[in-house]
Amino acid sequence: MLPRFSLRNALLLLSAGSLLALIVRAALRQEVWAIGVSIGVGSLVLALLVHAGLYCIACLFRTAVPGPQKVVQPASQLRGDASTTPSDEA
Repeated sequence: MLPRFSLRNALLLLSAGSLLALIVRAALRQEVWAIGVSIGVGSLVLALLVHAGLYCIACLFRTAVPGPQKVVQPASQLRGDASTTPSDEA
């Protein structure tokens, strides 16, 4: 679910995007600091995408492979009743 629309958040996102565009433009003009910042931001985005992909794969395995089954014991065995044992029924 996406959060509610906020003008403040939209302006922050727009400002960050324009700053990133200026840094990439400076990197294309072969400025060393801008190349480093662009590589750093690109590495961060790539790492987040890898983590998201691994999370999706883990979710697929969780739904595809059934977990351990719970063993339900009768109430008489839980209380420790010795009155009804399998040897008495025979």
